[in-house]
Amino acid sequence: MLSIEVKTNAAQLHQRLTEVQQRKVPWATKQALDRTAADIVAAEREEMRRVFKAPRAWTTDSLTYEPATYDNGSGKQRNRPALVRFKEDDRRNSAGFYLRPQVFGGGREHTPFERALIRFGRLGRADYLVPGKYAERDARGDLAPGQITKILSDLQSLEMAVRSHNWRDRGARRGQQYALLGSTQGVPRGIYRVDSGRRLLCFLIVSQPQYTTRFDFQGIARRVLDGNFARHFRAELAKSVAESKMRHPEMRTA
Repeated sequence: MLSIEVKTNAAQLHQRLTEVQQRKVPWATKQALDRTAADIVAAEREEMRRVFKAPRAWTTDSLTYEPATYDNGSGKQRNRPALVRFKEDDRRNSAGFYLRPQVFGGGREHTPFERALIRFGRLGRADYLVPGKYAERDARGDLAPGQITKILSDLQSLEMAVRSHNWRDRGARRGQQYALLGSTQGVPRGIYRVDSGRRLLCFLIVSQPQYTTRFDFQGIARRVLDGNFARHFRAELAKSVAESKMRHPEMRTA
């Protein structure tokens, strides 16, 4: 799971606070953690837009946070820090999954396209695809689903092709033909579109690509936490104490 807990130890503040303030510390801490978590989400989204070229809104918007909880004395819930995470990041097609190499470095996992070709014996488990000059892209810069579907169909990975939501695009692509070619045909190993005798490279087959860290997910979260939590905590504590004194005038001298 690509996530980070937003937590702090406010207990050490108790000895420097009044009795009224001490009673408000748990609630103020919860509120300050939530506000800090929201700040982290905003900062992480801004960093993604800076380090990645035109990231999809689906990627940036999938980052969210779970609010903190606190023990209010009822015994019904326990103290739990806020959690900043990507939605459904245990799934292989989620942003939290495919961004891991950008956060930690190292090799990436196979894409659903690659896994389909491996399952049908068209690629080896050590093979990965890199888009070539004739890999088509849509307006957002993503690989064109229609071309992927036609490749899967031509390479006999029929199960995934039939299930694709882009099946309507197949009629327009009926004249296209894709093939796996390699050194025996005098070209680098890859997936080619064969067009009037020309072999147009769509995907080059390579060993596992290695990534360096680009997205400092944890470092950004820590910097925002260190810079913002104390300010939010002081503001939330003052607000909570003031509201309590408004409701209970007898506490104003406390």
